[in-house]
Amino acid sequence: MSDKDFMLADDGWVQVSPCGEFPHAGAGVVQVIDRAVCDRIAAE
Repeated sequence: MSDKDFMLADDGWVQVSPCGEFPHAGAGVVQVIDRAVCDRIAAE
């Protein structure tokens, strides 16, 4: 798929990441994407 084929969903939402825990070994942290985080992102 090329960039020109990208289309937003009819409701305007785009999933940028699945929910879960994502370890970042280089930084020594675990990024957590959960419902609370998604709600905060949407509120922005």
